[in-house]
Amino acid sequence: MAVHHTDRPFALVQISDPHLYADPDTEYRGWNTDQALDALLAFLNSENQPIDALLLSGDLAQDELAATYTRLNEKLKTFTAPIFALPGNHDNPPAIREILKAQYLGEAQLGCWRLLLLNSHQPGITNGFLDDAELARAQAFVNSLDGPGLIAVHHQPLPIGSPWMDSIGLDNGEKLIRIVEAHRQVQGIVFGHVHQAVDTQQRGIRLLGCPSSWRQFLPGACEPAEDLTAQPGYRRLWLHADGRLQTEVIRLPGAARRGYLAE
Repeated sequence: MAVHHTDRPFALVQISDPHLYADPDTEYRGWNTDQALDALLAFLNSENQPIDALLLSGDLAQDELAATYTRLNEKLKTFTAPIFALPGNHDNPPAIREILKAQYLGEAQLGCWRLLLLNSHQPGITNGFLDDAELARAQAFVNSLDGPGLIAVHHQPLPIGSPWMDSIGLDNGEKLIRIVEAHRQVQGIVFGHVHQAVDTQQRGIRLLGCPSSWRQFLPGACEPAEDLTAQPGYRRLWLHADGRLQTEVIRLPGAARRGYLAE
């Protein structure tokens, strides 16, 4: 793991839902997702802010091809910090595990914090689900916490107020919430999938959703709709030694968008 300077909080950056293709020229719903991720990574690097770890919270590929994860490795090769990866509903979990140069699932120590990465992927199904083994891992994680903890999963575990998106969330998210709400050392659950910024407190648990690196979904929508007012972005989390979690969503400048939208 990269050296963490203890005079500041641990810096975790979350990037989500790039939906890449093996062919970098492929466009999806009017976007070149490859160019969109390149623009986001370039902007992230230009900020010159500390990055102690990078979390990729699913839907890394749209086509589920091995070559896509190989290309993603190339895009991430300039990052010296540890990288953690979750599978999304569009991903190929075996390919992530075998090809991507990242820790796939499992647990990690982030300074004095611990991170649990859960697998909500179901083959061929959009909705998420945590099987008994994943729920057992969550229970063991919270039982063993002796300091602040963070859980990451691709699908949102509770509704976010967007009916169509909530219909394709984590089907048994209530089971995860019941495990977590009894253990207040878990400071938050971070997720992707929703293509929008979410920061809400439910059942005493902070739920944090991340924008996509390309297309954003319209908050509160009853049907799938793009939010044309929101730029691609990522989430930055500051994990303090005293258990405080500070976070902000960073959006790309508006002018950057024209570079990778289809004409």
